Amino acid sequence: IHTLLESEGDVADPDDFIRPLKIDIFQDETFVFTPKGDVVNLPAGATGIDFAYAIHTEVGNKMVGLKINGTIAPIDTALETGQIVEVITSNATRGPKRNWLNSVKTSEARNKIRQWYKKEQREENILYAKSEVDKMFRKLKGIQSEDERNEVLSNIAKRERFNSTDELLNAIGYGGVSLSKITQKIKLEIDRINVGDTTQTTKQVLTESTGDLTNLTGGVIVDELDNCKVKYAKCCNPLPGDSIIGFITRGHGISIHKYTCSNVVAGLANLETRDRFLSASWTKKSLEAVVASFESQINIVSFNTVHLLADISNALADMHVGVLSISSRMIDEDHILLIMTVKTRNTEHLNSIVSKLKRLPDITRVTRA
Repeated sequence: IHTLLESEGDVADPDDFIRPLKIDIFQDETFVFTPKGDVVNLPAGATGIDFAYAIHTEVGNKMVGLKINGTIAPIDTALETGQIVEVITSNATRGPKRNWLNSVKTSEARNKIRQWYKKEQREENILYAKSEVDKMFRKLKGIQSEDERNEVLSNIAKRERFNSTDELLNAIGYGGVSLSKITQKIKLEIDRINVGDTTQTTKQVLTESTGDLTNLTGGVIVDELDNCKVKYAKCCNPLPGDSIIGFITRGHGISIHKYTCSNVVAGLANLETRDRFLSASWTKKSLEAVVASFESQINIVSFNTVHLLADISNALADMHVGVLSISSRMIDEDHILLIMTVKTRNTEHLNSIVSKLKRLPDITRVTRA
């Protein structure tokens, strides 16, 4: 208990300290021996890594191999009572591997690994956490730009009482904050931005100017008022021609969503938020606009050919369609998914883009995201 309490201060989330502590106390025990005959008491299922850190912090940090009853074994092997366990160490090793956190069973080992990463690998922790967090953002709709991602992380860092976003990322990197918990907080923060919460009245939101709004004069009519200051929701990217609805947010004015947006469906089903929705419609001016000022995401599934990007680029250039971003991932050995963000005028314009892309060779499916 004394050893665990010494390392408790290095765990940013109290739940991440208490949960494994309970496991340590109530699990069945395993008794193994050092080569000198000393008994080491570990929880059932503990691995060679747990054993190494139970011997000494530096033994764990310098561990490169394991022997059980004189035979080489993987360091994450679960130990059994009565075994003679020997840790092979090397001063040349850079330290514990990050994936050891997935193998260890004891709080002592887990916290000592975290301590090492917290002290020795701050820059690596931040880079690792950024990479993992970016993967999360790519899977979640609604947040596309780097500025928006930074805003989400900054808000989470403040709520979790970190002094900066880098401190939060460092904690994620060394395991002080679990990645799964941050994933949930990111989802909640995205929902807050896209759907929002408010104490403002409709009149206040419709008349007050906020810094991040687009003044769409003649673009959208909200609650029978035109010239409203609105923001288009990133979760569904509504276009002129879509059925739309407005939502009163705090600090973000009126957020315009497609009526079929999943956030709208959830909000209308919630007694606390349904009264914040307002009727909205496009003006004739926005429906007939000739300037492509709206962002739309298109998903393209195709055979992975060498001329694919050239074919798509030529088709879009012929239609004078601007491309804002493009990313891809392999679906299988033969097929690739391209995710493109393009500038469009309205639903009719987008449909014509989709139709032209569908006619290209090797493309099997084109859909609006």
